[in-house]
Amino acid sequence: MAFNPSSTIYLCNVPIDSTYKNQIWFGNKTAQFDYFFARADKIFTDYLTVRKTKPDGSLQSSVRVNNNIDDLYGCNYMFYQNEHHGTKWFYAFITNLVYINEGTTEIVFETDVFQTWLFDVEVLPSYVAREHSTVDIPGDNVVPEPFNFDGYHFYSVFDDSSLTNWGYLITSTHDLDDSGFRGKRLSGVYQGLYFYYYDNVDYVGAALDQLEDEGGDCIVSVSLIPEFCVENSIDEDEGANRSLVASRKPNETDIDIDMTAFAITFGGYTPKNQKLYTAPFYKLIVTNHSGQQAEYNFEDFDRPLKPSFRMYGDVSANPSITLCPLDYKGLGENIDEGISIQGFPQCSTNTDSYKLWLAKNQFGIALDVGSSIANLAMGATLSASGIGAGFGGMQLVAGASGVLSTVNSVYQAKKQPNSGQAGSPKNNLLTAMGQNKFDYYVRTIKREYAITIDAFFTMYGYQVNRIKVPNFNTRPCWNYVQTVDVNISGGIPGNDMERLKQMYNNGVTFWRGNVTVGDYSQ
Repeated sequence: MAFNPSSTIYLCNVPIDSTYKNQIWFGNKTAQFDYFFARADKIFTDYLTVRKTKPDGSLQSSVRVNNNIDDLYGCNYMFYQNEHHGTKWFYAFITNLVYINEGTTEIVFETDVFQTWLFDVEVLPSYVAREHSTVDIPGDNVVPEPFNFDGYHFYSVFDDSSLTNWGYLITSTHDLDDSGFRGKRLSGVYQGLYFYYYDNVDYVGAALDQLEDEGGDCIVSVSLIPEFCVENSIDEDEGANRSLVASRKPNETDIDIDMTAFAITFGGYTPKNQKLYTAPFYKLIVTNHSGQQAEYNFEDFDRPLKPSFRMYGDVSANPSITLCPLDYKGLGENIDEGISIQGFPQCSTNTDSYKLWLAKNQFGIALDVGSSIANLAMGATLSASGIGAGFGGMQLVAGASGVLSTVNSVYQAKKQPNSGQAGSPKNNLLTAMGQNKFDYYVRTIKREYAITIDAFFTMYGYQVNRIKVPNFNTRPCWNYVQTVDVNISGGIPGNDMERLKQMYNNGVTFWRGNVTVGDYSQ
């Protein structure tokens, strides 16, 4: 059956090529045709049927047109229609121009399998490796990215005043209040020692003197601690002794950080892609300045822009403070990911050794002196009466020796230097500097890394790593898609299907028809 020449060929220049790194997405066939027609530079009509494959089955084919080769160098694309075989338009990349003669040029072309079969195939749910997300909100896209970087910027975001006031905790085995109890429950735990808290250093010396006078060698320790630890154990009516009252649980307070009050940048650079405001690029850091830092992901808080913490402080011979995040990683109170301050400064003390010795031995001294005086009196009586003069002399000597021995013991004790207790150097300097506390920072990657990674996200989207239908048309200008073993259905030639799948698996950027392809500043 003979056909009259009726095929139409359009030659044009478009911003896509056979590498399939970029393609243009259309919502319908009309928009597709109009885009390429608007860019047509040459039109050839009344040609015989244009075939897209050679008899040997290769992907490239050719057609000869009546035009000088010099007039066609500006064309890199063609689309054609064989009217005798239907209304379908075929799209192809021009891969070469061959000079035949002054009036004839052979056009070598390769089918653009994406544009040709765009509306004849369907991409089914597939394993999507990367793509641009539908919604770009911090915390919506948290699949790890394959980047290495080092060095950070830190921004202070909260200065907590809960640990500003400090005072002195005296621990003793003596009860100045004579309460009759062996101990009490403090911070919910039984304590067999007695605790006294003073916020004025002048009262500390007086309390130590009183303990030495009344309790002897009963001072266990003197610590400098935040008032926060004892707030629920202070009895304002307790008087000068400031003995701590029983408390059923540790003192606590909630700390809320409002991130909406801060405009955090990456060294002055503001990213376009919101994934940079998630870990590991952007984190909340809490430090105790003693070598321990806790890292928190904003996106793991129930309220990422308003993360909250709860701080606890206890009273004991070795008090401590713990800070734990609230509503973090699904836990209302995530204690396991908390951070602590321990080892508060132990203050040095100066103990009057003679006073302690005297307090310990005053009852024995009274007995010894009393016995010796009795011996002296008896010896004197016997000697004076002449009865048992020898025995009376011995009583006098024994009594005198006892008194001298006791006096000598007191003298030797008084000569002993006062004993001292040097306190622990741990955290002493930090406390003196006012830095023995928790500080809160936002840690960002350096500006240079942020710029590089942001540009990568702009071009190639985010790591997805899940099975879904890819996003083709969710951004206003372009969408990047990369799959693994893409799943496509449609009745198209096997070679074309293979090339189409290869395009998706290698990664392709779909541009809208009304934007400039390759311009990522849009």
